[in-house]
Amino acid sequence: MVSGEALHIVAAGRAHGPNELTSKALDGPVLGLAEGWSEKHLGIVSRRVLNAHSSATDLAVTSLRQALKDADWTGDALDAIVCGTTFPDYIHPAAAAYVAKEIQPAAIAFDINAACASFIFALATATGLMRTLPEVNKVAVCTAEHPTAWVDYSDSHSSVF
Repeated sequence: MVSGEALHIVAAGRAHGPNELTSKALDGPVLGLAEGWSEKHLGIVSRRVLNAHSSATDLAVTSLRQALKDADWTGDALDAIVCGTTFPDYIHPAAAAYVAKEIQPAAIAFDINAACASFIFALATATGLMRTLPEVNKVAVCTAEHPTAWVDYSDSHSSVF
């Protein structure tokens, strides 16, 4: 890449859990909050939840495959995979390693864990890789979360999110 050359997002994919968990179902019965509290104070009406046998990696792989198809690329075109996640399936190895195993095992693959800003930092990191490493030209950025696997629904201070 020539210094200063424009970078482009060429495709996007998405995936989410098949189940819906509404704030109405959580507020009163589970969390002991007044009905409508989550929507009024947080703006959260519902959340998508994975099945027990699904993982954040499944979401990342599904969305990345969709993006690759839309870009008319194959996985072997990728030089790097940067995965932004706060709630990975496993602490080690990185979620990106599992994604790379399915998409492009030879790619540089690592995670960025920056809570709600993970995607923005992953995108900025991908940009930095392409601007500084001449051999890195195509980078996939994905964000995949599975917080419901870690939620303690008896804690109304955190589980409401």
